[in-house]
Amino acid sequence: MLIETLTDSIRSLKNANALDIIELRNLLVWVTRALRDAEVLAHQYEEQNLREAELAVQALRLLIMDLFNREDKPAGWLYLIRRIESLANHVIEGGITIQQALHKVKVNEIEVSEETPVEDESPEEDKSLKPSTKKAFQALTAAILSIIAGQILSPDQPYWVLLTAFIVLLGTESIGRIYTKGFQRSVGTIIGAVIGFTLAKVVSGHSVLEITLIFAAVFFSFYLFEVSYTLMSMFITMLVAFMYDLLLGGISFSLISARVIDTIAGAGIAFGVSLFIFPKKTKDKVADTIIDYLQELKPYVSAYVRSFREDVNVKELSGKGFLLDQKLKTINVEAQSLIKKPGSPRHADVNRWITLFSAINYYARHLVASSYRKGFDYPDELIDVFIRIEEKLELNIETLMDLIKESGDGTLVYSLDSEREQIERMAPPRQQSQRDLIHHLYFVWRINKAIVELAEELGAGKEQ
Repeated sequence: MLIETLTDSIRSLKNANALDIIELRNLLVWVTRALRDAEVLAHQYEEQNLREAELAVQALRLLIMDLFNREDKPAGWLYLIRRIESLANHVIEGGITIQQALHKVKVNEIEVSEETPVEDESPEEDKSLKPSTKKAFQALTAAILSIIAGQILSPDQPYWVLLTAFIVLLGTESIGRIYTKGFQRSVGTIIGAVIGFTLAKVVSGHSVLEITLIFAAVFFSFYLFEVSYTLMSMFITMLVAFMYDLLLGGISFSLISARVIDTIAGAGIAFGVSLFIFPKKTKDKVADTIIDYLQELKPYVSAYVRSFREDVNVKELSGKGFLLDQKLKTINVEAQSLIKKPGSPRHADVNRWITLFSAINYYARHLVASSYRKGFDYPDELIDVFIRIEEKLELNIETLMDLIKESGDGTLVYSLDSEREQIERMAPPRQQSQRDLIHHLYFVWRINKAIVELAEELGAGKEQ
């Protein structure tokens, strides 16, 4: 972020002939070199490196104060120097925090409440079938087919096909997720059947050892559930093999092979049903989860911007921050089947979307800590600027949601460059205010920039 800011700001300063001021040019070189040399992550770190950066930024701050107090104030570029000073100071503060953590120095941490946010939503009326109703029809169809397949494949134990079909359908909506879950369960069952059949033959007759292996299989199946669904299925099948041997007095190859065939059949039925009965394409499900994320992001960012001119419930904001993390995780989970297909036409798009939303979520998390800071001082003229920022952010997020729904062709998104420039020009300098307004709005600009970029890629026009 510092490099990007330096590049754009110094280029603008050069175009404005501001670098003709020798003192300014030398200070910018000093700040850049000092920050470059401050290798805070190095094991052989020397404190004077970061101290040098602090001195350089302080000297730049003094120059800003001098320019600000002159009668003939520089027109058009003073805010650029303030932008560089603000972000450089932020980098130094981060470096100090990292050094304190590496040297195990106790630091005061802000405790974030985990209260569940109260949602006030008024969803639009939808005359189409609810997802639960569609899933019920899928389950009914899968049940009929599974019972028939079970009677044909395993008349003695026809329920394995039905059980597998229900498990694969449970908790999944998109075709890609159902295929992935069914494939992982089938592979895990095959591997578990081979290992379980072999071990059961070896330990057959040793009840204590078999019971120990049963408990071990239960432990590892639940322990590895979040790591790999395939591994969980493997240990579940091993558990079944041990129980068969213990309860039936022996296990046969035909019995364990029937278990494998029934599992594959159940997974195949679940996948087939998802293809023909109310199919939900993976890209549509990913789009739905992204829209859910944006619906949470919109009031979150709006409330943060509004907090500069009104009192806002900070605990509610922190709760929404945690909820955004969960929504982002859902996006990643639903997109897995597309990400793992490099040749698919949606692969590159989905990867970029996830990258952008990961960046947005990173910026949004920083707003939680900033929301606890109060006492910002600024001229009354900036109140209207904050109102415009809030309105443009809401419009941009709504436009992006419409574009993802493929119903927003020809719409516009709005840059916040002019509002950013006004705030950086009119915000009080550091010595006149307890809070750095420029720093606390930085991540708002980044969030809007990412939203505008994605909206433009989807066909929106841009209005300055």
